[in-house]
Amino acid sequence: MTEKSVRGYAITHAGEYLRQEGGDQAIAALSPALRQTLESAAAASWQPAAQMSEIFHAVAKLGKGDEAKAREHLEKCGEYQGMASSSTFLKLVMKVLTPSIFAKRVPTLWSRDSTVGAMEVDLFDDHIVIRFKDTEPLEHLAPTVIGYHRFVMKQMGINVIRSELHGWSLSKPSSADLWFASYWQ
Repeated sequence: MTEKSVRGYAITHAGEYLRQEGGDQAIAALSPALRQTLESAAAASWQPAAQMSEIFHAVAKLGKGDEAKAREHLEKCGEYQGMASSSTFLKLVMKVLTPSIFAKRVPTLWSRDSTVGAMEVDLFDDHIVIRFKDTEPLEHLAPTVIGYHRFVMKQMGINVIRSELHGWSLSKPSSADLWFASYWQ
């Protein structure tokens, strides 16, 4: 596998969010190849990373050009992906997960589901910092990971009170200096 890829379930779960929020017309606007993936991809299959970027762009368009609304939709998409994933492998993991264990597992979880770049994690008493390395092909990735992270923390009984996102905007959906920090109480 030389092409940059992500697991099928990540794309199909994002597609479910897009259909829920944007309706059938949002799905119809996707490329034929992506629509085919949404209909037939097996959860563990490898799919082109470009399809994940395409679906994240479609989710961002739900904000109708408003950057704050686009980020909100992308974060909600990430939460939805976490919720949909938790009905499978994460359900068991959630029972024993702590912020420390989660922080240690993030790079492995990422490499299990993506061949694009890596994530580096620093954990502090009241927040986590996740840096994205060589993930530029996955545009709009960071806001969705913030949502996914918020979902995981909520499952641990921890309330994320704010997240700071650096290196992302609608006009610059990815960068070499992409990272976020999430703070909790």
